[in-house]
Amino acid sequence: MEASLTFTRSYCVPPEKVWRAWTDAQALRQWWAPGPAEPVSLAQLDVRVGGRIRIVFGGPDGRAHECTGVYWEVVPKRKLAFTWTWPGASMPETLVIMEFKPASWGTRLVSRVLEARGPG
Repeated sequence: MEASLTFTRSYCVPPEKVWRAWTDAQALRQWWAPGPAEPVSLAQLDVRVGGRIRIVFGGPDGRAHECTGVYWEVVPKRKLAFTWTWPGASMPETLVIMEFKPASWGTRLVSRVLEARGPG
């Protein structure tokens, strides 16, 4: 059985703005860190199929934490799918699928996280 998690968030801004928060390195650095004491020191986003994602942020212990992945699907302002790993950690690679759905009041972001499987 494949483990998965689905969650939905609503934002009172258009999908373009939510998309930018996930696909523009400067925008991501503004919000992604767990807290003010753990800022993002590096955000590399090559947002294209086969492109890599790498985010490094400081932990409360003063050590950097890193997550990496590869984009599998990119549909501008509508859908992102990418793998997600924590190098050096004993956690399995996951696949994150994000759908940016327009709504009359803004955007509904539906995210699914599941065990990563090869394309096809």
